[in-house]
Amino acid sequence: MSNNNCYQRGVIYKVTCHKCLSVYIGSTIRFLHDRINEHISSSNSSIYKHLVACNNNKNNLQVDIIDRERDPVNICLLKAIDIKKNRPSINSRDESNDMNHLKF
Repeated sequence: MSNNNCYQRGVIYKVTCHKCLSVYIGSTIRFLHDRINEHISSSNSSIYKHLVACNNNKNNLQVDIIDRERDPVNICLLKAIDIKKNRPSINSRDESNDMNHLKF
């Protein structure tokens, strides 16, 4: 992740594992680097679990911003659309199912 992206807020982001090319889609209204650090340090995180299962490390992850939005409601909607469209393999079933109540 570039330094310019680290301090972005209000983003929908994609994390790609370079070892197996699996993808995670997430969002945050906080600094992106804070959210990514939570993902890689919390054993409850889908990304953390993937790193362990894939026998990978944080240095082999690529983080890209795929959209920007200041409104938290719109962030959730855009994230839901991206998850529905791309079906990222690292996102947990719960994360993907949380979006099912939205009409597409």
